[in-house]
Amino acid sequence: MPFQHFTDNQLVPLVTSIIILLCSIFIFNGKKPRAGVALLFLGSLAMGYFMANLDPFLVIWDEQYHALVARNMTIDPLMPTLFKTPILDYDYHNWTANHIWLHKQPLFLWQIALSLKIFGYNTIAVRLPSIILHAIASLMVFRIGKISVSERVGFYGALFFTVAYYPLELIAGRFATDHNDISFLFYVTASFWAWFEYYDSKRKYFLFFIGLFSGCAVLVKWLPGLLIYASWFLTIGVNDKRNWVRIKSYTPMFLSLLVTFIVFVPWQIYILRKFPIEANYEFALNTKHFFEPIEDHGGNVWFHLHALSNLYGSGEAVPYILLLGLLILMKKTRLNTYRTVMISSVLIVYIFYSIAATKMTSFCLIVAPFLFLGLAALTDGALRYICLKFNYRALKLSHRLETS
Repeated sequence: MPFQHFTDNQLVPLVTSIIILLCSIFIFNGKKPRAGVALLFLGSLAMGYFMANLDPFLVIWDEQYHALVARNMTIDPLMPTLFKTPILDYDYHNWTANHIWLHKQPLFLWQIALSLKIFGYNTIAVRLPSIILHAIASLMVFRIGKISVSERVGFYGALFFTVAYYPLELIAGRFATDHNDISFLFYVTASFWAWFEYYDSKRKYFLFFIGLFSGCAVLVKWLPGLLIYASWFLTIGVNDKRNWVRIKSYTPMFLSLLVTFIVFVPWQIYILRKFPIEANYEFALNTKHFFEPIEDHGGNVWFHLHALSNLYGSGEAVPYILLLGLLILMKKTRLNTYRTVMISSVLIVYIFYSIAATKMTSFCLIVAPFLFLGLAALTDGALRYICLKFNYRALKLSHRLETS
C-alpha cells in the first residue's frame, strides 16, 4: 500500500491536495482558467500543510535554530537572540551557540515569530509562513508565464512549482536553511512578478512593489536579493541601443531601487549601532562566502550543475530536459525583453554561484520558476503535438469511414 506509512492526520491533507490539484487541471483545461488557478492555489496550501505535518518535531540543521531565535523575537522583535540569557561564556563567531544572533537577516524570523504569537508555540506555526508563501508564489509563477508566453504555460509552470519536492521539503524543514530559502524564493519571485506586471501594464505602482519585494529579499538572504536589477539593467537597451545612454531610461529602475534601499538599509544601520561586534563579523562573513568555502560547504565549478538532480529530480537526462525546456521557453516567449530577463537571471545566478567558493544546493533555487516555466513550455508543446496527431488520425479515420 503506497500510503501505509502515513497517519490519518497526514493522509487527509495529502489526498485532499491530490484531488484538488487534479480538479484544477481538468477545470483549467475545461475553459475555466480562473477557477483552475484558484484550485491550484488551494491545492498548494493543502500540499504544503501535508509536508509541514509529516514531522511533529523541529528538524536540526537549521530549523531548530531558526525556531528558537524566532521564539525569542516574539518578546522583542529587535533583539535577535539564540540563548536569550547566556549563563556561560560564549563565542560570538559560533552561530550555533551564541547570544546575539545575526547569522541571517531578520524578515523570515519575524514571519515565524508572528505566526508563533498568533497560533502558539508548535511546529505547524513555525512552518505556516512557508506554506503560505509557497502557495502565493505559485500564483506569481502563473502570472509570469501568462504574461511572457501563454496562460497554459503559466498554469503548467505553476503546477510543476507546486508539486516540486525540493521546495516542499524546505517547508518541512528537511533541508538546510529551510524557511529562509522558501522566503527568499518567494520574495525574489515576487520582485520578478512585479517587474513583469509593470512591463506588461506600465502601471507605475508596480515599481513600488518591485522595490518592496527586492528589499524584502535582501532582508532574508542579503544582496543576491537584488537579482531583479541585474536582469532589468540588461533589458534597457534590448529594443533600442540608444537607451543605454539615456538617463531617463533608468528612472523607473532607480525609483524601485530607492524603495529597496528604504526597506533593507534601516536594519543594517540599527544592528551596526546596537550590536557592532556581531554585525561587523557577519558582514565580513557574508563577503567571505565568495572567496572561501564557509563551514566546509565547498565544491568544484560543476557543483550546481550536479545539484540539478537534487532540485529537479534524479537522472542523467535532467539537465538536458531542463535545457531543452529553456530553449523552447525562449522560442515561445513573446518579447525579447521578457526573454532577456529570464535567460539572464538563470545565467547570472548559475555563473555567480559556480564561481563563488561557498556552495550549497539551495543557492540556485531562486531561478526555479523560470526552469519550471521551461518544463511547462516543453510539456505544453508535447501535449499540443500529441493532440494534433490524435485529431489528424481521427480525421483520417472519419474520412475513410465516410468514403467506404
